[in-house]
Amino acid sequence: MALIRPRATAGPLGGLVLSLVFAAVLLPVATLDFWLYDKIPGPHEPAPVTYRTPDLALFHNTGVHVGYERRTVIVPRGTTLDNAEERTLLTEYSRDRRPPGPGLLIGLGLAFLLAGVLYTSYLRNFGYRGNLLRTQIALCATLVAFVGIAKTLLMLTPLSAYFVPVAVLAIPIAIHLDRQVAFSTTVIAALLVGTLVPFDLTLSTVLLVQGFAAVLTSRRARRRREMILAGLVGGFAAAGTFVAIEFLASGRLPYEDWHALTESGLWGCVVGGLSGGLVSYLFSDLIELALGNVPKAKLYELADLENPLLKQIAKNAPGTWAHSLAMANLAEIAANAIGANALLTRVGAYYHDLGKSVQPRYYIENLHAGDHSPHEDIEPDVSADAIFAHCTEGVKMGRKAGLPEPIIDFMHMHHGNGLLEYFWVKNLEAGNPKHLEERDFRYPGVPPQTRETAILAICDAVEAASRTFKPPVDQPQIEKLVQRIIFGKLRLGQFDQSGLTLADLRRISAALIDALMNSFHARIEYQWQRDERQAAREEEIAALALPASVVRVEPPPPPAVTTTGPLPAMLPRNDPTHPFRLDSADAPRPYRINGDAPMSSPGLVRVPVPVPAPEPEPEPHPAPAAADPNKKTAP
Repeated sequence: MALIRPRATAGPLGGLVLSLVFAAVLLPVATLDFWLYDKIPGPHEPAPVTYRTPDLALFHNTGVHVGYERRTVIVPRGTTLDNAEERTLLTEYSRDRRPPGPGLLIGLGLAFLLAGVLYTSYLRNFGYRGNLLRTQIALCATLVAFVGIAKTLLMLTPLSAYFVPVAVLAIPIAIHLDRQVAFSTTVIAALLVGTLVPFDLTLSTVLLVQGFAAVLTSRRARRRREMILAGLVGGFAAAGTFVAIEFLASGRLPYEDWHALTESGLWGCVVGGLSGGLVSYLFSDLIELALGNVPKAKLYELADLENPLLKQIAKNAPGTWAHSLAMANLAEIAANAIGANALLTRVGAYYHDLGKSVQPRYYIENLHAGDHSPHEDIEPDVSADAIFAHCTEGVKMGRKAGLPEPIIDFMHMHHGNGLLEYFWVKNLEAGNPKHLEERDFRYPGVPPQTRETAILAICDAVEAASRTFKPPVDQPQIEKLVQRIIFGKLRLGQFDQSGLTLADLRRISAALIDALMNSFHARIEYQWQRDERQAAREEEIAALALPASVVRVEPPPPPAVTTTGPLPAMLPRNDPTHPFRLDSADAPRPYRINGDAPMSSPGLVRVPVPVPAPEPEPEPHPAPAAADPNKKTAP
């Protein structure tokens, strides 16, 4: 059985190496102006860069009175440093910084390394997307680029450091990846920007609030105007925090910030948040592509039914294509119920069984009534390999055709590493002549790693099993089916790494039950159908030679649930030797549970189950003839 090559992930060692590179790149960026301009300019020399200090509260003696003054920008770029007091302040503050001393380099280097280790460790423990090497590299590279742009802004302009838009990272990551990752990215970005002044705790705190407020306002909706709103909310939250901190530190409100626009921290908070939302709006697709997501335009392109791969499925495996279309509707409804990416889930449903188009006759949905099943002529392990091939071949075909990896994930995650139970049981019933183990009958994929792939795994099994129902179908039947599949997969650990919560599973279950109930809605019976049913009943009555007056015509009872394989003896629900599994949508479920009808799925050939013929009804005795009064009887 061929194994599927997974996407590259970053383990602890990879995270450490990435953190070392992260710190090595950030250190020269953060100290760039210290290296380039290691001396304070002369009295009449223009400043080559903007010289800054942390947010200091000074009492400045003007000779007339002593006034309170907040200073962050000591000398803007291009101006001269003529004030002796300012020169003394800047000279003392720049001691051991121009050029950077060993203590400064070691301290900053350790801080950047620790930030990288904590960040990559969080991403690694966050889940599948955060564990991917591409995701970690993209996020770390984005942070480095952000810090580089912020450093350039602070060196070449006199703008306040509060103009730095941390929301430009928080908003797209929250929308295209996850809010928890956006929170952690905001923390790292705020701390890194604080080291550029150099370290200013007030600045980091205000930027942290800006990013958090933007993340909390961001939704997973795809309407871009919400990004601008989220940035604006983040800006006002940061401004409120700035005013509160200034009041707590000095006992007064920062009145001077209303007038000095470029150096104002108050206006910097508002403008920084709003600009973060605008930049997120403009570069959303680029950020989404860097994170490894599939842009909406690409998803619409892949959803086009004229796509050659989809036409190949429809032509070679029409039954599989019908199953995929029905499943796509269910999956989209379930994804919308929990706020997941519904379009991605629908496209994943279209392509998830691409591999079945190679040898479609190995799957029951592509056989007609009376067709010979290939599985009747091969051994169970060979049949299992043939079933597994639709995962491995689908991945190969998808990667060869250039499908995005998030779409390919659906191909090998919709079965996970579940057991193909039907052929494993068949192998055991044959005495296990090859001494195979249970792992030889497990799918070659991995359990669902995202909410979207987990939804598809549920809908795949639900749609397949629902085909065994014959109308009329009531709600308890559907509820029992959906809940059995969901909780069966939950019990087997198939959702452990998917990110689904119990609340998500509850919403998915309710959405699927409603959708299935609507699909089994009742139809009006036409007159010609009633006439045909009455005529057929009358023919049965005539064949029995019974008077029609003594037989009441009633509608036929609903047919029983179709079974799909040889059924062993009735098993108790908690039999430890035969645990009840629901982890394979391609495997018929051959066990009866406390008398329940077994469920089936379209993955294998339907094997008719011999049903004992009903005992013939006793023929009616002829009525005794009327007595002849002229006939003599023996005494």
